[in-house]
Parts: sequence; structure tokens; C-alpha cells
Amino acid sequence: MAAFVGQHDCVTVINNFFSRTRLEYYTRPQGLEKEPILPPKLAEPLQKIIMTTNLNPVKMVMMVKENPVLVDVVALEKCYQVMDLLCEQCVEQQDMNELLAMKMHYISCVLQTCLSFLQKCDDKLDTLLKSFLKGRDGDGFPKYQEKFILDCMQRFPYCEVTLLYQLVQNIAPGVTGDSPTALSVLTQALTGQMALMAAEFCATCGERGADKKCSFCEMRPRLVVRTGEEMTVHLPDC
Repeated sequence: MAAFVGQHDCVTVINNFFSRTRLEYYTRPQGLEKEPILPPKLAEPLQKIIMTTNLNPVKMVMMVKENPVLVDVVALEKCYQVMDLLCEQCVEQQDMNELLAMKMHYISCVLQTCLSFLQKCDDKLDTLLKSFLKGRDGDGFPKYQEKFILDCMQRFPYCEVTLLYQLVQNIAPGVTGDSPTALSVLTQALTGQMALMAAEFCATCGERGADKKCSFCEMRPRLVVRTGEEMTVHLPDC
């Protein structure tokens, strides 16, 4: 009904709903396990990440960073292991859910990258955020972010899934930096949204409601971190 009356944001939120019950299964020991795979305190912040409709890796790392219980090597290991199990479950269940499987895999990749940077003494994940934001010379295109998303797709363990073929087919003909980007293709496929099409989207994290502008040119809602952190980088096309 929401789609018929133009409430596309509502449709996206509904389609990305993920029941807390599915996560709580992993917060209880199963079979001969002495401890649960997922500590109960991690269920709520992990559910928020799963339900997000913003797949920009900057935003997802910020969601990890904003939850102190997640900024921990052991916690991230537990979380990405659960994501991998959910991905496998989505593929092997009777009614295969390709979209959710890909999303679980993508989140797992983000969490594993956070874990890797934490192990390199990036205790606040600032280095990772800056890596995602760093633009190439000339046009400021975030090439590391693009490469990261492409690598995530390449690492998807179920090559027979139709969605993977469609994603590759949509991205492969393009030149890095041209439209569509890997982020826009992935976002369109998994949430139905067109990434970063409206002016009010934050050009740093892709979140709605950019309330500041580039501090250098003050022309666009360019690189705005809504949490107030100083992660701004002026782009040549501002």
C-alpha cells in the first residue's frame, strides 16, 4: 500500500525489517555449546546495523564506532560469524532470499574490515573512515570505497546466485568513477533506493538530512558527518 501512495521510504524500511528473534537464537547456547555464539548485549546494536537502509560503508563503520560494545575485537568476531551463518541460512533455506544473503555478507565484510583495522591499533576506526573518504586526485572519487564494495561482491561465496550475476553485469561495463558506482548498484539492488540522488543526502555517509555544507566552499551539503566529527574533505567538484 505504501508504494501505491508514493511512500517509498516506508517501503524500504519495511523491506529491510529484520526480526530480533532471529538474532536471539544465536544468543542462547545450542546443542553441546557451552556459550552462545553471540553475547546477548550485542544483539540490539547488530540488529540496528542489519536493518539500516544506508549501505554506505562510512555510515556502517560509524554505526560500529558509535556503539562501544562493538568496538572490540572479540565482539566483531562474534558479529561477523553470525552474519556469515545468516548468509548461509538465507541461501540454503527452501525459499532462497538472495537479497538478504547479500546484505548479510556485505555487513560481514564491513565488520571484518573494522576488526582488521582494530587489530592494527586503529582503536577508534578513524583511519578506516578516512580511507573510505579519501578521494583520488582530479575528481575526488573515493576509490578505496569503490574497491572495497567490489571486493565484497567478489568474495560472496555463492557464485550460483542470480543476484550476484546481475550486480556484476551492471557494474562491469563502467569505468571506475563513472555512474553507476558500485555503491549505487548495490543500494538499488538491496533496498530499492537510488543512492545519493537527492541534495539533502550527506555526501560523506549517505544519510538523509545533511545540515552543513563543505567548510571550504559552502556551496553544497558535501562532506558532512552528522555526528559532528571532523571528517570533512573538500572535493574538486564542489
